[in-house]
Amino acid sequence: MQTLPAAFVDTMRVLTEEARRPLFSWVLTREKIKAQDFVGAVELRRGATGIRSLSDYVEMAIYNLASEAERRLKDLFDRYGIAGWQANATIRLADGTPFKADFLFAARRLIIEVDGWAFHRDHAVFQADHRRDLLLGAAGYQTIRLTWDQIVNRPAETIRAIQQTLAQEPVS
Repeated sequence: MQTLPAAFVDTMRVLTEEARRPLFSWVLTREKIKAQDFVGAVELRRGATGIRSLSDYVEMAIYNLASEAERRLKDLFDRYGIAGWQANATIRLADGTPFKADFLFAARRLIIEVDGWAFHRDHAVFQADHRRDLLLGAAGYQTIRLTWDQIVNRPAETIRAIQQTLAQEPVS
């Protein structure tokens, strides 16, 4: 019998890139499969048809990144020497309510969210994001929301704004 990570990798191998992206994001953000299990299943299939096309996904899994936009932002962090972040980190409020942060700079209590149009054009998602920002703000976290355009087409401006925010004292 095939394991869930193995079945997932076999499915990813045959899907189009357009179909892979949302599936990968959904499976990893909902922790249906652990990142290390995905990487291991890919390694076991080294040389198989379609496995090389998963190399970007292996990198994303290693760094716990859920989307191409998150991968590109991580690459910008690397290029500009921005450290101290954790991808897709869980933050728990005092009452135990959990929230996932695309990127968390825990020492600075700064959250960076990457907002894709396909996911964030839904009214319920829009409302949930704003509720989340309100509750995390009340708990002392600052949130920066970025778009694909800001990451891909205006990287220097975006990184400069992040660096300036990181250099500031946290709002208490």
